[in-house]
Parts: sequence; structure tokens; C-alpha cells
Amino acid sequence: MQNIQKYHITFVKISLLIFKKFFVIINLENEREVNKMAKDFEKLVLEIMKEAEKDGEPVTREEAEEMARMEIGSKEVSREARSVAPSTSETAKKRTVKISDEKKELFESILENLTRCVPIERENITILKENKLISVKIGSKTFKIDVIEERPKKK
Repeated sequence: MQNIQKYHITFVKISLLIFKKFFVIINLENEREVNKMAKDFEKLVLEIMKEAEKDGEPVTREEAEEMARMEIGSKEVSREARSVAPSTSETAKKRTVKISDEKKELFESILENLTRCVPIERENITILKENKLISVKIGSKTFKIDVIEERPKKK
């Protein structure tokens, strides 16, 4: 039985080397990592075979190995895609948004009218974001007024 397992692990190692596109075998520090990958692959194959048998649709070993390669390959691709893409925070440039004259006028008008309101004191009005967001405190409640200019609908 030991010889069969050794033969099978060797077969899996060879399979790993043949199907490089599904496995990243670059910069492996030692043979232990290859053995671990081979054992993990073997476990996955056995798990697929057991699951298929439980579902009443048994699969051959070759089919289970192919399914395992596809599953590992998809995991590697998604992991690689995440690691290769540059992070947005590093590459994103600060956007300069031109604020329309109408929006500026509306914001000033709202601010001016808020200062005229009797229950609102000037110190309870705070501009959180220029030409965009105003915070108003009335008693123990706080309100925010957000001025958003809609884009024209595309046809």
C-alpha cells in the first residue's frame, strides 16, 4: 500500500509540473512545498470523488483530477488578478470638479436664508463641505443639507 501511495504522490508531482498554468510553482523553497501541494491536490481529488459518489454520480479518478485542476486554477487566477492589479488609492488622481455657477448661487441662497430663520442661530450653522454640505443644529437635533447637481439624462 505504501508503494502505491508513493507512486501516486510522484504521479501527482509530475501532474503538477505538467499543468504549470494551473499551479504557480515559482520560487518554491524546498521539496516540502511541492509535497504539500501534491497532498492538497490528492485530498481535493478524493473529496470530489466522495462528493460525486454521495450525489449518486460517481466520477473516474481522471475526471476528479481534471475538476481539481480546474478548481485550483480558478483560485490561482483570482488570487493572481487581485495581486497584480494596482491599488486604486495609489494610482487614483485627485479629481477636480468644476462647480457650476448655478450650484454656487443656490448654496449661497440656502445659507443666506438659513441665517434669516428665527429658530436657527448663526453659530449652529456649519459648512461641512464648501458649495455642497451644510449642517444645521436646532435644539438637540442636527440636520444636514446636501446640494447635489444632477447630470443631464443620456439619450
